[in-house]
Amino acid sequence: MMNPLRILASTLVWLLVAPALAEPDWQDHADVEVVDVLTTDEDGAPREHPIWLVVVDGAAFLRTGGSTWGQNISRTGELTLRIGDAELALAAEAVEDDALRERVNEAFAVKYGFQDRIVSWFRGDRPKIFRLSTPVDPA
Repeated sequence: MMNPLRILASTLVWLLVAPALAEPDWQDHADVEVVDVLTTDEDGAPREHPIWLVVVDGAAFLRTGGSTWGQNISRTGELTLRIGDAELALAAEAVEDDALRERVNEAFAVKYGFQDRIVSWFRGDRPKIFRLSTPVDPA
């Protein structure tokens, strides 16, 4: 039989940690125009960059050309996303599926309009697209 104090302690830890590990409700952030991506360069230097964010089918996506922050995410699979005053430690996965890439690119075009067309000239034909997912385990 488990010790009741141990059960209580485990429950309290779960109640404190679980909300921090929950997947964000990205629809709550679908109208946010600009967020900040925080990554770490290979030399350990922090990097912060404002970027655009879109939500497709309830998932959040970022897109970049040959940026250093994008290279950092490709290298580590991790980032911190700042939305207003909140910072979320997240995992990021490169999107390779052509059909999904097309839908994400269309979402950027709809949300950002003419600005997206201008930026696409600099970003290149096949930008990196990242799907944000469950927070990185803080342990």
